Amino acid sequence: MHRALLALAFALGLVVATTAAAQTDAARDPARLAGTAWRWTAFSSPVETITVPDPEHHTLAFTPDGSCVALCADCNRGAAAVAFPEPHRIAVATLALTRAIRPAPSLGARFAREVSRATVRFERGGELLLELRPDSGTPRFRPAMP
Repeated sequence: MHRALLALAFALGLVVATTAAAQTDAARDPARLAGTAWRWTAFSSPVETITVPDPEHHTLAFTPDGSCVALCADCNRGAAAVAFPEPHRIAVATLALTRAIRPAPSLGARFAREVSRATVRFERGGELLLELRPDSGTPRFRPAMP
């Protein structure tokens, strides 16, 4: 009886450890964002809230393998390597971006800057949220229509 209980406890511990590892891998896994495209809809910080008037001109698209992100920032285009170093973390490499000038008002430069500063990512209610440094703001995205 004692051996059976010990074996059961070991098996349960193994299942719990395996499940925790799988959850951690899912949170770190770039496959959750791979091949997805998003429209920037809002930005909020402790000092301001912005509703993006033209989300279709501010898009973010992850490559099929999740290793790169492509941007459409108003009339400019850009791309950068992206990594997921820890669960729910994101690291965007230096962004290569065209520099076409668009008449004011334009949020293109702001959009590119905020994406490149993202450090945390998570999904809630069908939205993608990218957190910047603590208390620096949160760009919010909705899925882009195909």
